[in-house]
Order: sequence, then structure tokens, then C-alpha cells
Amino acid sequence: MDDSTPIEIVVYFHDNSGIMLKIQDGQNMEANILFEYVAKELNLQAEVLEQAKEVFSLWLVSDLLELQLKPNHVPFKLVCFWEELLEKYVHCSEEARQRDEPIIMFRRNVYVSPKLELQIQDERLLKFLFHETKKNVTDGRLPLSSEQDYIKYAALHTHIFKLEKLESAETLPTNFATPAFFKFAASVSCTIYSFNYFSDEPALMLQARISKGELDNMKEFLPSSQCKRNLLFRRDQNPEFLLFNRYQSELASYENLNLSELYMKYLEVSSLFTYGAAYFRGQIEHPGKKVDDPVWVAVSLSGVTIVCITDEIVLLRVPFTKLSWQFAEPTKEGPNVLPCLFLHFPFLENNQSVTKLLQIFSKSAMLIDNLIEALISVRRSGLGGTSSADTEEVSVKEDRLAFVTYNTKGEKIRSTIRIPKESAAQRTSAAV
Repeated sequence: MDDSTPIEIVVYFHDNSGIMLKIQDGQNMEANILFEYVAKELNLQAEVLEQAKEVFSLWLVSDLLELQLKPNHVPFKLVCFWEELLEKYVHCSEEARQRDEPIIMFRRNVYVSPKLELQIQDERLLKFLFHETKKNVTDGRLPLSSEQDYIKYAALHTHIFKLEKLESAETLPTNFATPAFFKFAASVSCTIYSFNYFSDEPALMLQARISKGELDNMKEFLPSSQCKRNLLFRRDQNPEFLLFNRYQSELASYENLNLSELYMKYLEVSSLFTYGAAYFRGQIEHPGKKVDDPVWVAVSLSGVTIVCITDEIVLLRVPFTKLSWQFAEPTKEGPNVLPCLFLHFPFLENNQSVTKLLQIFSKSAMLIDNLIEALISVRRSGLGGTSSADTEEVSVKEDRLAFVTYNTKGEKIRSTIRIPKESAAQRTSAAV
């Protein structure tokens, strides 16, 4: 392909929409220039455009890996080398690598303080932030504090769903917001906008319906861990009834709010420690088990959070103010040998000051290490600001984590990790 040949590039948003661009010399276009094309298509006013440049960035996202693009990155070239990136940073089968395909997404910039978002008034930018945050909640990557919080924000999401449908002149389901609406399947569509910058034709908006198959509507509003139904006892305690009742009780307060205000109300979750994080796949030892737990390693401006992928709960939360860490390369080679990251932090245990060491195994360990260092630099420069999460203490789910514990003299007093096997297939990189 000639480098000067126009290519079609689609940039997606978390609200299931996208912008299709036909770009001359797109093979060599850097991310910052592509961002300008997206902003032009969105027709953002000057002040809003400056906010968008601060708060959002372009990402390459797939089922296996998510990378925020630097301004000088060339998306087309990174896509061409995607399989090599997966081999370097993701622990998966060769078949999974070959099947994985990235898309370009317009997403929140991981280096931005949540406080900066409070200044945003533009409904479109708030909509993008809402849908990204909502997806992290419903995917179980941004755990909330309680079951009541999940129902509260799902009810708010329900009303936003209603207003967005009405705003786009779509017909609401006849059973909208009933227990049956939440419980049973529905199809979801995606809208793509097309614009050719190198044509004399005016901008065209093309509607393209992309079926995502049959989905349980409940999982559009709640994460899987909150969708378990009580089959033996009271049906009114099932999530669809809890959500229906909460929505009905809150409806009067929602009616007085417009979409922008509803988006901002949902984005109150930005006070959560893990909000705005970049996510990496990893695994940790589970005390008493021979099989590791798959986890999300979530790195935000506040610190590091370990989220269990299976149970969708927070296992560990360590603010940067309490964290020491070290990246370690494997000492052996093999398909199951992984780099690792050691997290070291103080903890009060039985009224005794100790320090704990956790080992995380991940092919993305180098990326995590680099991001932690970069975010701490942003915090020190003052550009990242502060948040209410900065005052949080270390939170540990001790029965789910394998630690080495040290006293204040640095002496090891206890270890719950498995003894490493002397094997070529050993997946640890260093003995603790």
C-alpha cells in the first residue's frame, strides 16, 4: 500500500458510537494529529476543545491489552505490530494472540486528576466520561462500596438510559424499568459517524446498526457479581426487583435533572480510590490453593488497587504515599515464567506495626512499573492535583492474599506464599 493512499480509521467511544475518518497518509499519522481530527468532527468549541485535550486521550484497546497512546505514537504502525506487543506484555495462548484485534478508543487520560473533571460542563464530554465509568462499574473493574451503592447507581443509570433513548428519538421498550426489563434479554446497537476530510462533500452521518447479540439486560446495569438471583427464598430480593424498587423511589428526584446533571451525579464515583485507573492483567497466589487468582492491577493517580477478576472485589488498595515497589525480570525462561512486581507497604496488624510484601505475576509488570513511576512524577509536579482518595489508608483482604510479613527491624516473621518449585515451568521470577 502506498503511504499516500487514504485509509479509513474508526475511533470508538464508550457510548457505543464511533467516528469513521478517511485520512490521507493515515499510515503515518501520529496520535495527537488524529485526536485533532476527532475533535474537529465533534465540532467542539475552543474552550471545550482545550478541556477535551486535557481530560481525554486516544487508546488502543483489545480484549487482552489496553494502551494509552503517547502524542507521537502512530496508531496504524502499532496495530501492525499488535501481535508482537501481546507476546511481550500478555500471558495468553498463541491462538488468543492471533484472534485479538485492537480498536482505537477515545478515553479518559490516566494522568488527569478527577478534580479537573468537575470543571466540565459540556454534555458530550460528560457523556463520554459517564459511559466509560459505567462500563468499568458493570464490568466489575471499579468495585463500589456496597450492594446498596450498586443498586443506587444502576437506578440512576436506568434514568439516563431513558433520557438518552428519548433524546435520540428511539422508542423505549414497553416494559421499560420493570423487573422483566432488567431480567430478560435485549439487543444493543452501535452508531458510527462517517466523515471524509479529503472530499468536497458535506459531512455525512451514517447510521450503522451493529448487533452485539443477545444480552441479559441486568448485566448492562450491574456487574456479574451483583446479578445473582435468589431462587430459594424471596423473589423480591432478586436484583431486578431491588433495582425496580430503587428506581421507582428515586424517580421524582431524577425528573428535575437534565442529562448533564445526571451524568455529573453518576460521576460522583470519581471520589473512589480506583477511579480513572489503567488496568493490567495479572495473577497472585491464593493462600491454601495451588491455583493463582486472576486479577486486575489498577493503577490510578491515587495508588495501586488489586481487583479479583472472578469475584469482582478489591483485594488490596495501597496509596502511593505508603507504597514501595520493585520490578523483577524472570531468572529462567519458559512459556509459564512471568515477570513480577513486588509491592511493599506498612500495615497495622494486631496493634503491631509490620510491613507486608506482595508478589504480582504479570507479563505487563514492566508497563505497570513505568506507569507507577510516571504517575508519581505527575503527583510530585503538582499537575495531578489531589483527591479525597489521597487520605485513604491501606486496605487489605488478608484471607485472599499471600504475603511475606516483616517486623520493624526488617526480620521476616511470617510467610503465606507457596514454596517455589525447582522447575523450568516455575512461573515466579525470584524467591522472596
